[in-house]
Amino acid sequence: IRISTKTINDDKLLSFEDTSRFRKETLIDCLGSQSIDEFSGFTRFSSDKISNMILYIAEKSGGVFTTKLNKLLWYADFLGFKEYSKSISGSRYAHLPLGPVPDDYRWIIAAVMDEGWLIEDEVNFPNGTGGVLYKSMAKPDLSLFSGEELKVLDYVIKYFEKYNCEEIKEYSHKEKGYEETQLSQAISYKYSKELSISLSKD
Repeated sequence: IRISTKTINDDKLLSFEDTSRFRKETLIDCLGSQSIDEFSGFTRFSSDKISNMILYIAEKSGGVFTTKLNKLLWYADFLGFKEYSKSISGSRYAHLPLGPVPDDYRWIIAAVMDEGWLIEDEVNFPNGTGGVLYKSMAKPDLSLFSGEELKVLDYVIKYFEKYNCEEIKEYSHKEKGYEETQLSQAISYKYSKELSISLSKD
């Protein structure tokens, strides 16, 4: 990833608008300049597409926790590649302890929130744990997606509809793309052919 050359002066705090612009420009600058290869699903990264994937998933799910959101994005991109030989968003995914996640997912989610399209709620559970629930505050722009891409997104959302964060995490850990990679290693889309879900099975 090419790091942005922009810097922030220690003695000057950026305004919200400047911070938002800095985050969005850095996101596009870094991720948009990555190579189109087996780790991007042979698709150039689209900040618009992944932002609207997040909005669509949050809207259709009635709210979605971070862990589940990251898994749904991964399954959608990899299933899209499995079925149609290219990913939807062009996002790269890494092997992390809770399963596959998009590169710089915190920046991606923050950029969507900066636009006012997504809000987060801190949720505390009776067992003492907690999580961040994301809710959509704007309609996703579905014109960005082909009919095939929407079919994949709808399938993935429906397939994992009843899964909680722990269940979808454990499910993703059994995928070959996760089993055969190490911590922080990028996951090649070549593993999509071994993905446990398929449109043809429906």
